[in-house]
Amino acid sequence: MSNLHQLDALNKRMANVPRKHHTSKLLTGRTPSFASALDPRFSFSTYVPACHTFDGPPLPLVVFIHGTSRLIPLSAMTQFAEDHNCIVLAPLFPCGIIELTDMHSYKSLLFHDIRFDLVLLSMIEQASHIWRIRTDKFLMHGFSGGGQFCHRFLYLHPSRLAGISIGAPGAVTLPLLGHTWPRGISNIKEHFGVAQEASEVPDFTLMGKVPIQFITGEKDTQ
Repeated sequence: MSNLHQLDALNKRMANVPRKHHTSKLLTGRTPSFASALDPRFSFSTYVPACHTFDGPPLPLVVFIHGTSRLIPLSAMTQFAEDHNCIVLAPLFPCGIIELTDMHSYKSLLFHDIRFDLVLLSMIEQASHIWRIRTDKFLMHGFSGGGQFCHRFLYLHPSRLAGISIGAPGAVTLPLLGHTWPRGISNIKEHFGVAQEASEVPDFTLMGKVPIQFITGEKDTQ
């Protein structure tokens, strides 16, 4: 991600561009998709509310994680973003990365050499070089496969979450030492390459400070 200075230059130019300029319009509202600077096999889209300015205060961030279908209904978040003056970022983790038949790997965060959680964090950093976004803490939501991603992201990065909404994840990682990841957490440090002497992972104290919404519909019985 060494070329992010190019995006910094774009941000500085945009601060002097009239709001009615076509580039300003392109980078406001539902924006084009951007390839990940860390790994261009992945991309992200954003919705930027009308209140955003390129030289104004950073806006809160909501991260929207897609389900297995890979549909990214940013239009459903439009009114929310405008009402709450926040930016919505939605990553795309396509099927068939490395293994052509794979559809589920992003849900457990690690697949071969891909750390999907770190790819997402790099996307957030990248976006913050274009738009004015608060990146120290953000809200996260995911449904179904996206809920699995969110649930497991909480185990690794509770300090980055201002709140999390987990919808009908289907499969969960329980805080059990008798099972390995992703069913349990007995090998979480080894699995993710966290040094044994490093700070506690998972940190249940920090996790307990994150506001959590965990929901499943009454007809979701499978």
